[in-house]
Amino acid sequence: MKNKSLMKKLTLILFVTLTSNLFAQTYTLSSYCTGFSSPITMAQAPGDDRLYIVEQPGTIRIINTNGTAVAGDWLDIQSRVYDNGNEQGLLGLAFPDDYQTTGYFYVYYTIDSAGSSADGDNRVSRFSRSTGNPLVADPNSEVVLFTVPDNASNHNGGCIQFGPDGYLYVGMGDGGGAGDIPNNAQNNLTKMGKMLRINVDAPGYTDPVSNPFYGVAGYIGSTWAKGLRNPWKFSFDRITGDMWIGDVGQDAHEEIDHQLASSTGGENYGWRCYEGLFPYNTSGCQPQNTYNSPVADVPQSTGPMCSITAGEVYRGAMWNDLYKKLFFSDYCNDYFWTLTWDTAGGGVYDTTRHNNLSGSHFIVAMNQDTRGYIYAADISNGTIYRVNSSNCTPAAVIETPLNQIVTCDGNPIQLVSAPGTGLNYQWLFNGSPIGGAIDSTYLASAPGNYQLIVNKPSCGVNPTDTSSILVLGSSTTPTVSLNATADTACISLTTVVLTGTPSGGDYLSPYVDAGGVFYVQVAGLGNHQVVYRYEGAGGCTGYDTLTITVNNGPAVNFNFAIDSVCSSAGIVTLSGGTPAGGTYSGTGVTGTSFDPGIGVGNYVITYTYTDGQGCTNQDTDNLLVSGCLGLDDMSFNDILLYPNPADDQVNLSISSNINAQFDLAIVNVDGKLIQQRNIQVGVGNNNFTIQTTAFASGIYFVQMNDGIHYFVKKIVIQ
Repeated sequence: MKNKSLMKKLTLILFVTLTSNLFAQTYTLSSYCTGFSSPITMAQAPGDDRLYIVEQPGTIRIINTNGTAVAGDWLDIQSRVYDNGNEQGLLGLAFPDDYQTTGYFYVYYTIDSAGSSADGDNRVSRFSRSTGNPLVADPNSEVVLFTVPDNASNHNGGCIQFGPDGYLYVGMGDGGGAGDIPNNAQNNLTKMGKMLRINVDAPGYTDPVSNPFYGVAGYIGSTWAKGLRNPWKFSFDRITGDMWIGDVGQDAHEEIDHQLASSTGGENYGWRCYEGLFPYNTSGCQPQNTYNSPVADVPQSTGPMCSITAGEVYRGAMWNDLYKKLFFSDYCNDYFWTLTWDTAGGGVYDTTRHNNLSGSHFIVAMNQDTRGYIYAADISNGTIYRVNSSNCTPAAVIETPLNQIVTCDGNPIQLVSAPGTGLNYQWLFNGSPIGGAIDSTYLASAPGNYQLIVNKPSCGVNPTDTSSILVLGSSTTPTVSLNATADTACISLTTVVLTGTPSGGDYLSPYVDAGGVFYVQVAGLGNHQVVYRYEGAGGCTGYDTLTITVNNGPAVNFNFAIDSVCSSAGIVTLSGGTPAGGTYSGTGVTGTSFDPGIGVGNYVITYTYTDGQGCTNQDTDNLLVSGCLGLDDMSFNDILLYPNPADDQVNLSISSNINAQFDLAIVNVDGKLIQQRNIQVGVGNNNFTIQTTAFASGIYFVQMNDGIHYFVKKIVIQ
């Protein structure tokens, strides 16, 4: 991810009055595939040109590239989806970049809990492709990431998208009702009314340490932005990385919010204080200029409109006058619009209405595929439409590389055009056509001026468009190094400091902040790879990689040679802790000494060891202090317990020179009596059996007392 600086966006805002189409061309929505049950959004998997259609009742189906539907459901989770409300159901689908390798994908839905109060709660889960049949998904593979309770049926958000930084972004509505009476959108301790940003590489999910409120008291760590009413559709510009959010309004205004790729999050888009550009409920609110205002405020009276659906920025080559425009629609009318963001001018300069579909339509999604087409989903008639145009001029756009204008280390640059179908390409070098360079990509190896000419033969007159890029020369990839204060760390540590050279690059890891601080306990046990990226002259980029291993710390053992001691005995010197050099602690312990005079009882003594890296671990042992009524060493030759450790039975052997009757008691480490009986000891060898089948695993003490003699032996039950 980029090392970004936080910018408060003071943008030129356009109060939008939607106009009819002023272009000579005609843009239409033509039927592409039909027969779906309440299609609500679309997505594509990396490496797959087909469209995955999300159906609100709880299924996902697929459309082939020729516009025909694949038979059957790719995923069916209807039994766990609650879709009683108009805004409930299976609402979102997102594929990570490594989908072809992992088979993981993510969905957002409102849950069916068999009639309990949890019906309609919002859930984000991970699913997998089926291992038995990779052409379908496995409905039994669900791993729940999180669930957010919800008491209303509306404002559920539901859109999920992977950003260019690899994190999963989740659009959460304010919880429903009207007017956000609980003020969830401004409440820092709820996920509602927020844009969330989470890392899904780890099991479940974690909050990236680069999130704006990570580790900040009084905030949800997964919050990326706040102050949203119902951001039920948003997208990322596939070229710039900017985020576009369509936030549904309350009574009068729909809005579009724009977050630059350079943002480090923390935006507050103003709801419920402001609806669009206008005050709504400003009780307890700040002045309007302290919030991030929308780049487009669309009055609901225009259209009319009631629920905006922000689609995607068009990056296809089919029509040059639509390139870089944001497509959006609304649930309550039969039109779609394009909105253009003028980066140089700092504001919106064109909002144009297109196409009036005949009849009644409810467009709820506008998405772009890898071939550069824009599609629209009509939830009412189950049809997927595709945008078509009478415009015959294609877009000859050289999209990549974005920053590189030189060859690096003599290696060529791959120049890539915008995607399209049915187009002809011709690359030129310094004004002359390059023989055989008629593909959509070209490897530029020499410095000079490269041009791309694209024409669309289907239009008859073969209109063309031309784009150019200047390759200045060759540069050298910078030498990059990444070092750390330690490449292994125990879980008891808080941080490890990384240093990337040259400075000013990016640390690519969910556990590392922009300053190079690796958060050990956030990462957890295991091996964690960190990549340091530094961009040099002309866009030549160098990398270095470091693996940090987080473990439990040094192996520590403490086994004191003495199990028990009389309270009248003198000071006992502690030993048996390994590795050497640690410290002893516990009641009655001073340095390496234990004082039995503190009284009868069982005492836990802890041995703590810290290694040279500051990693700490510890082990404990028990020492029993008894009253010791007296001990005649000549009366007994030996007392043995075996086997020790034991499982179901322990044998007690006593070699005695006297006759005696003992009270035999077994207690655990907490002093609780587990078993008690009397045994008769005679002169000679005496053998007894102690049944331990019912004992839990742990440490126990066998106590024998005849009123004169007192013995204690430790046993371990496995």
